[in-house]
Amino acid sequence: GKSSIILRFLDRNDIPKPTIALEYTYGRRTTATVKDIGNIWEIGGGSSLINLIEIPITSSTIGVTSIVIIIDLTKPEDIWKIYKNILLYIKDYVHSLLETIKKDLPEKYNQLISINKNKFKNHQDVNAVNPFPIPLAIIATKYDEFQKMDPEIRKNVCKFLRFLAHMNGASLQMFSNKMENTVLKVRALISHLLFGTTPSKTIVTDYDKPISIPTSMDSLEVRFQYFLYFLLSIPLAAGSTNY
Repeated sequence: GKSSIILRFLDRNDIPKPTIALEYTYGRRTTATVKDIGNIWEIGGGSSLINLIEIPITSSTIGVTSIVIIIDLTKPEDIWKIYKNILLYIKDYVHSLLETIKKDLPEKYNQLISINKNKFKNHQDVNAVNPFPIPLAIIATKYDEFQKMDPEIRKNVCKFLRFLAHMNGASLQMFSNKMENTVLKVRALISHLLFGTTPSKTIVTDYDKPISIPTSMDSLEVRFQYFLYFLLSIPLAAGSTNY
């Protein structure tokens, strides 16, 4: 889960513990002339504690903030709830902060919203997507277990996650703590978000492999038709109807 990803990024061998509410740690990156410190806030408890994002994300920190959403691939029935109860909540909250900044500091506002929008400036889907106002990444975990699931479920989960990520201007990366190639990609992704290192441009869209798609490097194409199909089929296939 979240803690495992953070520990692998920080190269620590600690045993992951359940996250209680809001927890903080930090990472360091040292070059020849500069020492950078990146603040890492982790929220546990799912949607019930999502309002805790209002502690680390404020109008003064939003300009240096990135969001990482963690999804458990072995629970496809929860993906829509994560979108509806977590991602949309964060998006609304960030927009409310930006509206305040727009009134008081219009130049800062224009600078903030242009960052993600510019990534889609020449993209074929520029008029269809609604990029998240600050950098966003979706990391889908437990890929080693997910790859053992029914191929049709896997295919449609992948298509829906690609749709969700692309429509929100997010990077999408699948992860398994047992697969070192995915660990390296997640570490590179978090390093980019935290320290501004060069992002990976590697694209993997094969549904039989861990999906890896950087921001703005996907396209909608046929994924619209899978959006409704996913909502209809996955809850039944996963044995849940709690929507």
